[in-house]
Amino acid sequence: MKKFMLLVFVTMSLCATGQNNRMNEKRKEKLEAQRVAFITQKLDLTPEESQKFWGIYNEHMNKEQELKRAMRDLREDIPSMSESEADQAIKSWIENGQREMDLRKNTYFQLRKVLPANKLVKLPLAERQFKEKLLQQVGNRMKERRNMQ
Repeated sequence: MKKFMLLVFVTMSLCATGQNNRMNEKRKEKLEAQRVAFITQKLDLTPEESQKFWGIYNEHMNKEQELKRAMRDLREDIPSMSESEADQAIKSWIENGQREMDLRKNTYFQLRKVLPANKLVKLPLAERQFKEKLLQQVGNRMKERRNMQ
């Protein structure tokens, strides 16, 4: 009987985890669609510009996330680092910072081939506005939840 109950519990846990993963994927897809619509509208992209822009931009974002993940991995080990490990971590942070700057520079040159400068210059502001909009939505949801309790 104990084995049966354990099996039922494990099965239910796995099902719940699978549902959470699907829900997270749906949220990510919805968020990505909102980001694309927001930035496309803010930059006033034509359909041709949009098609070329998003290919380059998404590749840039993927590479940037990889760099940030590497930086995060370094930070997790800080409490247990020796002096030489800390020195190496600092050098790695500097190198990653340079890689990030090189990535931005290369992305700019690629995007400049498909967008006029007067549209491209709006990109950092559009990204910041989108993040602010998301934070505001999260804040509003938290307020609603507090009011419901």
